Amino acid sequence: MDISNYNKELKNKIKKYLSIKNKSCDDKGFSWVLSCDKEFLQDNIHSIKWGIPTYPTGPLKDGDLYVCLINPSIDNADSYDESKCSSMLNYISNHESDEDLISCFKEGKITEKDSLPTMDSDNIIYKELSASNGKLSKKDTYYSWQYFRNIVNNMTDNNKINMNEIRKLKICNLEFCPYRSTSAGELKNKREKNYSKCPVLSYQLKLLSIE
Repeated sequence: MDISNYNKELKNKIKKYLSIKNKSCDDKGFSWVLSCDKEFLQDNIHSIKWGIPTYPTGPLKDGDLYVCLINPSIDNADSYDESKCSSMLNYISNHESDEDLISCFKEGKITEKDSLPTMDSDNIIYKELSASNGKLSKKDTYYSWQYFRNIVNNMTDNNKINMNEIRKLKICNLEFCPYRSTSAGELKNKREKNYSKCPVLSYQLKLLSIE
């Protein structure tokens, strides 16, 4: 699959996803997994097929901080129960944030000379801390607490988090595999094909190599 075919498939998936969410069609057969990647993944798992994937977002070349994880998790992962997610709408209502909805796919394309559209105008640390009134906590500021706690604690002014300085940080999200799951182990294909061979990963690596 070349980039033009990828763009076409992604646009079609966005259109179908929004139609399902708006209840204008059912979710039969829908999956975010690209056709070229299906043989490498268990896309019968709800989180993988219904969770909005996360592609490289943010300043790829000149970021201050980089989130480098295997793949994105899902919202409220602790309460996730595969057997209770009988439909995509049910999954969305419990495990997908409204702000995630297609904002990073507005253009629905990958270009050879640019990165994907950024997911938000504000970085993830600023976004989380703003929502929690500038308070750092394990419950309400997952990324900030889990990965950047020491950095945040060192960006204070009079014992208060300096939100102006936090906002200036350039943060890039570099999930290795874009598809969501409750654990990286779910990505393993039952036929033992390695998910690291998914063709979509070559596009992500190509973005990182662009100067």
